[in-house]
Amino acid sequence: MQVGQIKIVIFVLMAIVAITLGLWSGLNFDRMIAEINRKRPKDMQIPLYFNSKSLAEVEILYATHYPEGKLHIYSKRFKIAGIVWFATFLIYMFI
Repeated sequence: MQVGQIKIVIFVLMAIVAITLGLWSGLNFDRMIAEINRKRPKDMQIPLYFNSKSLAEVEILYATHYPEGKLHIYSKRFKIAGIVWFATFLIYMFI
């Protein structure tokens, strides 16, 4: 294989890993918000498209109801996906 082909293969594989991690944590995050909303009155529910204020509310609520801290795990997966994506970009640029 030539260097160009190796770069493309690495880029595609790392992109698949990053996208999979991002989608997986995003789907779990949506499920978690839906679970919280089921327990709240209609006027106090958290919108699925939330801003930073409602995200802080989710974190507080989740820490109160679920002390194992699943929200932290989901945000960590997003960070890992971002790091993998950035590493892929760097590898692609410098090989």
